[in-house]
Amino acid sequence: SQVGYGEKLEVFVRTSLIKRSSIVFEYAVVVKADSRLVAQAKTVVVCYEYSLMRSKPVSQEIKAAILALDPDARVEI
Repeated sequence: SQVGYGEKLEVFVRTSLIKRSSIVFEYAVVVKADSRLVAQAKTVVVCYEYSLMRSKPVSQEIKAAILALDPDARVEI
């Protein structure tokens, strides 16, 4: 759906999945006036240990912080 100049937008971000070494974020952009969805996206962020040049597990601290904000986030091991 198109967005007209001057329309106010809201951007939503949530964590949809926490895996062993990655986190999936989902995004939605909606027109504030009528809640019309105009864009959606997904990104995958990989935890990485640069000194070893490989992925590393998502820390328990990060998992706990995400789940405190978004208890509906799915966790896969």
